[in-house]
Amino acid sequence: MTRRLIAREAAENGAFDDATVAHRACERAYHQLARWLGATGCRTLFARALAQTRGDHIALVEMRLGTSEETALTRVREAVDSYGAPAVARALGALLVEIVALLGRLIGEDMAARLVEEGIHNNARTDASPT
Repeated sequence: MTRRLIAREAAENGAFDDATVAHRACERAYHQLARWLGATGCRTLFARALAQTRGDHIALVEMRLGTSEETALTRVREAVDSYGAPAVARALGALLVEIVALLGRLIGEDMAARLVEEGIHNNARTDASPT
């Protein structure tokens, strides 16, 4: 599922490097999950996932949770500068995996998958519609 999130983001924003695409996928997931979990619940989920994946992915050490509801993660560009885009892309992919796993433990894997998948499709339709 996380590969599909990143692949969809890459298809829509193919001109960007892998780290930027993975970051955009994290942001998209954050905004979708915040709709269902609320800002505080989503922030807590992301904080827990970030804490659990930092030990395996040093590139996450640079990153911080955003201070507003608009941004899930900050200091991603600094992490790319320090560790390279491939390492950041892998780290953000692992973060997405952990987010889905934690959510699955809370509400069940099927429901977590449905929430994230629904968000992918809803955001794609919303992004494609004229303003």
